[in-house]
This record gives sequence, structure tokens and C-alpha cells, in this order.
Amino acid sequence: MHALAPPRNYTISAGGISKDNHIRFWVNNPKYESCVRDIAASGSIEAISNLAKDVSFIFVDTRQRRLIAGRDRLGIGDVYFHRQNATMSASSDIALVLAQARPTSLCRRALAHYLRSQFLPPPYTPFEGVGKLAAGEILIAKATKSDLFAHQYKTPFYRFGEVEKLSGSVSNLFEQVYTELSEEAQSDPWLFLSSGGLDSTTNLIAARKAGRVMSACTAAFESEAFDESVYARNVCEFANIAWRGWRTPHFGLDDLRSLVSHLSEPICDRAYIPTRWMLETQTPGLLITGEGGDEVWGGPRRWSNHITSLSGYLQRIAATPQALRLALLEDEALIASVDEEEVSEAQDIAQANKARTLFEEAKAYQAARWLPENVIRKDTSAANGSVAFPLADERCVQFMSSLSADAHERGCDDKAFLRAYLDRQVPPETLSRPKMKFKIPRDIWLSAELGDFVLDQLQDARSPFAGLLNTRVLADLYRSPPKDDRILWGLFTYLEWVNESLERSRGLN
Repeated sequence: MHALAPPRNYTISAGGISKDNHIRFWVNNPKYESCVRDIAASGSIEAISNLAKDVSFIFVDTRQRRLIAGRDRLGIGDVYFHRQNATMSASSDIALVLAQARPTSLCRRALAHYLRSQFLPPPYTPFEGVGKLAAGEILIAKATKSDLFAHQYKTPFYRFGEVEKLSGSVSNLFEQVYTELSEEAQSDPWLFLSSGGLDSTTNLIAARKAGRVMSACTAAFESEAFDESVYARNVCEFANIAWRGWRTPHFGLDDLRSLVSHLSEPICDRAYIPTRWMLETQTPGLLITGEGGDEVWGGPRRWSNHITSLSGYLQRIAATPQALRLALLEDEALIASVDEEEVSEAQDIAQANKARTLFEEAKAYQAARWLPENVIRKDTSAANGSVAFPLADERCVQFMSSLSADAHERGCDDKAFLRAYLDRQVPPETLSRPKMKFKIPRDIWLSAELGDFVLDQLQDARSPFAGLLNTRVLADLYRSPPKDDRILWGLFTYLEWVNESLERSRGLN
């Protein structure tokens, strides 16, 4: 998806009315331009919520003193906002909001959430007073002569048990999804990220059935324990699809800083490193990824049958153990309140999606948070062109939502639906191999130079990061072998992204 126009800051204030060019808007997909104008002008919350499933937008009517913003269901387009007294501003570029907000400090609670979740959950950004919309959320702000009123509304990802069941099989469903995608991108070449796993292989087989000419690529590693290229190559040879493996090099500090500069937000996912490097010199036209396969077609991340509560599930999937977060932040009350806030938010998400079982509660949280804020953000940041996520298509979500709770869980167990779809269409080892995820060897990026850089940033009294973390504990993490290299990469991207955003905002003042 591409922005219709360069990002700008959209603002309304109590008491001010502009008579010229009073309607202005931004949308991250040009085909929705007229929809955004008409639907936002109508003011219908239901219509605006439905629009936010598909597209991110910001709409301002200064005569009506109204600002309406929405973020798409997959979180592909960002919407940041800042309120100061009776003025509300919003932009797709955080630097534009920072230029107006001029935050004086970083948000310690946001950092605590980041350490816990591996990404920044909405409404948090690293900066005090600057927020972001959640995926599928809308913001409506109305100014009067003397004050401003703002409300936020969530759009559920799933609507368990409410959606009319789609007719036909999973095979028919994929035929609809991939045929329509092919019609929308008729002239664009397609490039597939392929690991040889179930999700990316489903994409390849379904697209081939739709008659699409395509190619696939895989990040390869010297270490056989991490390398998935042999599986991806075998699938592509079996299906007669052009394939290329990209051998991943070792990265120095400057290389990593360059990679981070393309991130739309800081994330701890180290898979971004080879993905961005692999795609940096390619112009795929349309990049197809398997993200959404876990959140729509699989069981909840790190799901275990012995989990008996939503809070227990959230503790299990925490990226950083509570004890380590406490040692790094040295604030027991903050850690406890962040954990409580995460549980409360997950319960709200489950209720909005009308989840009927703990399994569905966990799935709803995973789809609303982990999918848009981490895995999809990784691929949209890495890509040079447009990105598509067919396995998270609205019709796929609708199909899964319409199933009974038991059928939903059975179909997601070991991705039974996808395995049945691929049966006899791929090499047998594709269906029998255990899930590897996409892990990368730490030696291609982790170095003493990177550790020194992070520690220097956190210890420099002139840095905005000074005093945020216990650097003695962090220095222990960098000792060889590191105890948790995910934290090290996550903090590096956090520091770099914050510094670059502040620097860009200063250039706009």
C-alpha cells in the first residue's frame, strides 16, 4: 500500500474555523480516496468502523471542527496522535507529531511494555504524550468553541459465532482470495517469502492454482540448524516455481543502523535483519508473505492445554521474564501495573471479539496485538514495494469466525486446515517437518561493538535514555554467551528508532 499524498500533520482546535480548503484527508490506499471522503463526512460510526477494517486514514473538516482517524485491521498504515489542551493533531508520520508535541521525556511505561511484549502495544509510543491507534481502531475528535471531546472505538478482528458461514471448502475459499488478488495486481510481478513451512507453502500452491506466474526467495544461513532454504527449494522445485536463496552475510554496526532506519517502529524480531537485507535490492512489485497463518489458521502462540486463564497465557508468551524486567527497570510497581494493564486490555479484546472459550480469547489477543504490531510490521518495513497477506484476508477471518468453538479449535490444531489443503500437493517432508519458526544465528549480527553502543547510549547523561535501565544488569546480558540476545536487539532498535525520530522531528521545526 502506498500513501496517496506525503504525510502531514492534521489538527483541529477549539475556537478556530478555516473557510478555505476546510476538508483535508490522507489515506494509505488510493482506491479508498472517495470512500474516506464520503464515509467520514457522513459521521456514521458503523460505516467508519467498517472502513477502518481495510484502510488507514485521517480526515479533517475544520468547519465542523471534526477530526476522524482510523487504522486498518492489519495495522499496515500508522496513525499517531497528540492532544494538548483543546487541540488534537494526528499524522501517519510520528516525526510530524513530535515536531508539534515536542515531548520533554521518554515514556518509561512504554519501555516496560516493550520489554514485556517484544513490541509497543497501542496506545503507547516511546514518547510521553504521543499515542498511536490500535489496528482496526478509530478516533473521533470534535472541537467546540471552548473545548475538545475525543472518543476511540475498537473494530474487532474476529467476530466469533456472529458471521454467516461461508459456503464451500477451504480450497474454494483460497481460490476466491488468490484469484481476486491476482486480478487486482495483474501487471505486477509477485515475489514470495518462502521458508518451506506450511504458511508460505500454502501461499505458493494457492497462487499457482490461480494461474499466477511468480518467484520465491529465502534467506539462507551457513548453519544447518537455522537454514530453511533446502525445504523452500524442494517445495518450489516440486511445484515448478522459480526460487532463489540469499546467503546472509555478517553485519557490522553501521549495517544494522541502516537496516533499523527502515523500521516503522522498533521491534525485537531479529528475523527482520535478513528479510530487509534480502529485499533491499529487489523490487518485487507485490511481496506475498505467510504472516497471518499462525494468527488465523493456527493455535494461539505458545498455547498449552494446561493454561487455565487469560492472565496465565499472557505470562507464558511474555517476551522477557518478569524477574529480568524487574532487574532492568528496578520498579516493582511499574512492572506489576503493566502486567495488569496487559491482562485488562486482553480481556477487552476478547469481549469485543465475543470470544467463547479461552482458546478464542488467546487467538483474539494474538490477532489484535502480535499480528499487526510485530510480524506484519516486520514485513511491511522490510519490503520495497506493496505487501499482501492472503492468509489474513477478511474472508479467511470470516471463515474461521463462523465456525463453532470446537470446530475452530480442531481446525487450528497443528494447522489441520492447511495440512489438509496441501495434502498430496507438496513433498511429504513439508507436511511432516516440525515447525522451525524463522530464527537466525546470533553471530551474524551480535558483536561487542553493538553492545558498547547500547551501553554508551544508556549511560550518557546527555542522552534521553539516561537512567531508564540498570546498565549493570544489561552489561551482564552482553557477556558471552549472551543470555537473551532478543533483548539486546530489541533495545538497539528502540534506541536507534527513537534517536532517528527525534532527529527528523527537529528538522521539521
